[in-house]
Amino acid sequence: MKSNNRDEFNNPVLPEVFLDESFCNVNHVAVEKPAPIYKAQTIATQHDQYLLYTPPYHPNLQPIELVWATVKNRIRQDPPNNAREAVDMVKAGLDSITSEDWGSVFRHCQKAEFAYEAVGDSAERIEVDQPKRCNTESEEEISEEVNDSE
Repeated sequence: MKSNNRDEFNNPVLPEVFLDESFCNVNHVAVEKPAPIYKAQTIATQHDQYLLYTPPYHPNLQPIELVWATVKNRIRQDPPNNAREAVDMVKAGLDSITSEDWGSVFRHCQKAEFAYEAVGDSAERIEVDQPKRCNTESEEEISEEVNDSE
């Protein structure tokens, strides 16, 4: 099968062909969309507040991940027999999460956040306070030792 941008020997055609607008396909053009504006951002800005975002894909800092784990563990104790039961069990599991449960997972995430901050602070301190150690042996000396041992 011959492609539009190849000759009969399957070699690429001259670059001028690619510049011809008749070869353009609007479906191949990436449209850059403006960043979305969320209602929470608008409300926070109106009240001179700012929003803090957690890093994506970091379950220790995402309360919903802990709630979802709780629901899955409850379902795991008595597995559903069909899809309808599974949906009902998920809904019931989410409905069973109390405000105390939410408070607990938020506190848990906050503890994880503080732990990460402590590690980050100590890592920065170590980097600044401890001098870097230099290896006195050159690569040539090491390679000579390896060759001598063989």
